[in-house]
Amino acid sequence: MVIWGFRGKHGFGSAFIYLIIVALLAPSAVIVDALPATARAVGSGADFVYDELGRLVTVVRGAGGADGVARYEYDTAGNITAVRRENPTTAGVIDFDPRLGRAGTDVTILGRGFAATAAQNSVQFGSAPAAVLSASTTRLVVRVPSDGTSGPIRVATPTGAYTSAQPFRFPPPGPAVTGISPVTVAAGSTVRIEGGNFSPRLAENAVDFNGQLGEVVAATASTLTVRAPAGVTSGPIGVSTPFGQTRSSGYAYVPPSSFGVADVDFTTSLATGAATTVRVSKPEKIAMVVLAGYAGQRVTLRATGITIDSGVLTVLKPDGEELDYWTFSSGGELFTDTLTLPMAGTYTIVVDPRDQHTGTLQVALAAVPADDTAAVTVGGPASTVRITAAGQNGRRTFPGSVGQRVTLRATGITIDSGVLTVLKPDGEELDYWTFSSGGELFTDTLTLPMAGTYTIVVDPRDQHTGTLQVALAAVPADDTAAVTVGGPASTVRITAAGQNGRRTFPGSVGQRVTLRATGITIDSGVLTVLKPDGEELDYWTFSSGNELFTDT
Repeated sequence: MVIWGFRGKHGFGSAFIYLIIVALLAPSAVIVDALPATARAVGSGADFVYDELGRLVTVVRGAGGADGVARYEYDTAGNITAVRRENPTTAGVIDFDPRLGRAGTDVTILGRGFAATAAQNSVQFGSAPAAVLSASTTRLVVRVPSDGTSGPIRVATPTGAYTSAQPFRFPPPGPAVTGISPVTVAAGSTVRIEGGNFSPRLAENAVDFNGQLGEVVAATASTLTVRAPAGVTSGPIGVSTPFGQTRSSGYAYVPPSSFGVADVDFTTSLATGAATTVRVSKPEKIAMVVLAGYAGQRVTLRATGITIDSGVLTVLKPDGEELDYWTFSSGGELFTDTLTLPMAGTYTIVVDPRDQHTGTLQVALAAVPADDTAAVTVGGPASTVRITAAGQNGRRTFPGSVGQRVTLRATGITIDSGVLTVLKPDGEELDYWTFSSGGELFTDTLTLPMAGTYTIVVDPRDQHTGTLQVALAAVPADDTAAVTVGGPASTVRITAAGQNGRRTFPGSVGQRVTLRATGITIDSGVLTVLKPDGEELDYWTFSSGNELFTDT
């Protein structure tokens, strides 16, 4: 037996494959499609036409069927019931392919008596004219017009007008989902999907829960009953038929692994840039809020108007794993700072009141723009950092070398409060400082421990925004010299911010000395004496115009 006419008929969302068993092997010859075996390949001069079910219905051998035409007839079960042979000699439409398509589909019309010039052929789908893309006397390629209707194709040429025996059909509309019940789902539970344009045949409907295929157990044109798959996660439900596909605007909500369907009291969805009120009205229940996210998306989460005595707010990733969690209490406010989403899919916010608490809270999700980034140089001009949205940070990079001495200054601060951090090239923290609006920050000397690119991070607290200017300055070597007890005074000169002065002197155990500083023009500072082991012996503050005397 020969299997012939294998074709994958790709519809508008699912694939349906048919095998057509054509003939039996005879001892003396191979008969295929009631034509000699040389007609099997298109390259040998044969054209094959298939119906909308993917079944071979016509074989046209030779230009315009000069070497014969075979037509196949089927019963309702898809079995071949007859093969008719024809030898067309008059002008007309023999057949066309495909038999089914939407506007914009290219259709090949096979026949005889067409005009060899495309412009001399007029083709209509219903009353709508089609563009003729190419033409020969036996073949036209046309494009289905947007306002065409189902029915026979009409061809007019300077020598005659012809109508196809078979109709061209526009496919029915794709599926539409209008409702899901119940919306809270667990693996193995059944869900009723309401809508339209579903297929009454179970196998022609494919339903997925957030990308995971469910089992369709009942189907009509307006309802589907589906069993949720193992490993189901929260997300929209997708429906595909041979004529299209769609996704629900609403979500199926799958409780976290530690909860069951009966534990869910409230469900809703949340879009970035929006807010929603979450209610837990029954003790020992949870609320679920779902949102769509993509990898690398930056968002902040804020909870306000909290009337639940205490609880936990958790964000779950699309795979059900925890992204982060926070505790909250009545009368307070929760702000998460920036969350960078690690993967695409449906994220779930779980509101879990402690004990038997009930109440409400408002949850808002906001997009966080990219950090304000730029490069600065030591000794270069100040750079203004602008924070325009809650959760946004500022970053300034600068090159540094081993042992380089720099100071960092932040001025013009309008951000209520925040933290300024310097990161080493390996990403580890070198140092950090807090700042507040109206103040000024000066870091004193930083000695860079390695070569590479350093990063200054400006991280406002809470939801604060505003600006500040950061500047880096080089620090020259400290002013050093040696002095002796009883010797002449030594002048210490500080020429740059961050620079220190150092004077060394020899000392012996039990030696008694006094220290005096005069002629002070430095606004204020600290004078410290270090022991030979580097530990502090004592220190004193000083200011401009005054004099310092340490006593013995």
